[in-house]
Amino acid sequence: MAKGREHLDGYVLEEDGSYSYEGSLWRWEGEQARQEFLMRAWRLLGLALMCLASVGFLPAPGGYAFYSLIPYAAAVVVCALTGLCLARMGGRHVGMESPLDLPDHIHARSAAVLSIRAGAAAVACAVSAVGEVVHIVLDGMGEGLVWRIFFAIGMVVAAVALWLLRTLATDQPLEKLR
Repeated sequence: MAKGREHLDGYVLEEDGSYSYEGSLWRWEGEQARQEFLMRAWRLLGLALMCLASVGFLPAPGGYAFYSLIPYAAAVVVCALTGLCLARMGGRHVGMESPLDLPDHIHARSAAVLSIRAGAAAVACAVSAVGEVVHIVLDGMGEGLVWRIFFAIGMVVAAVALWLLRTLATDQPLEKLR
């Protein structure tokens, strides 16, 4: 196969025209474990995204201070990528006998990096919250103090939710079959 398309090597064309997967395989420990993991993960990510969206609608979040807005933007992007990881993990994959099966190339791009992405988003949220506190200290008790405090609190809540997602992702109920 051409470079970058090695993941297709695991798929075999059947006589009836369908594909089956013969490559490395990961399997959820059970349907209940899969559902519980995905439900908790989506709830934590949803809380983080809700916090990020709500602080984004505050008047002048970060007071236009780059040291709180740049980490905020990074957190939004990495949270979206974390959501893509969860969507890949929860879907049914072509050529799989069971919805509990996860091909190795999907695992490598979703389950294996979920904790890294969630941790990176948590750190970005925490840095943004610290940047906002620095901005409050440097600017004093100026205009929009309440909104700045809400921004910092929202970023701390998002950071905690994402860090909990990171710890949840390190104990995924997946086992390698072949």
